[in-house]
Amino acid sequence: CVPIEPEDYELLVDADAGNADAQNDLAQLFLDANRPDIAIHWMQLAVEQEHPDAIHNLAILYMKGVGVRRDTTKGLMWLAKAASLGHLIAKQQVATLRIVL
Repeated sequence: CVPIEPEDYELLVDADAGNADAQNDLAQLFLDANRPDIAIHWMQLAVEQEHPDAIHNLAILYMKGVGVRRDTTKGLMWLAKAASLGHLIAKQQVATLRIVL
């Protein structure tokens, strides 16, 4: 459904083998190809392994309603989770929210 470049075959194999970095990268590839339905699958697998980038990406998708029903509360929950795992951008976003609130 989405053309995969030869250099991305290894990414697909690694993602299928359970590599969270590869799963997150593959999810991004599908998001870039405007296939959030498939991206969510791979992102969820990385999230289950507590991959901070995947968790942050999932937070953003919930807040924007891309591939999932828009849910700011879930988005903020995932954002806080990413921050707690040390994701730098998520930490800054949470700190900004604390200042605003």
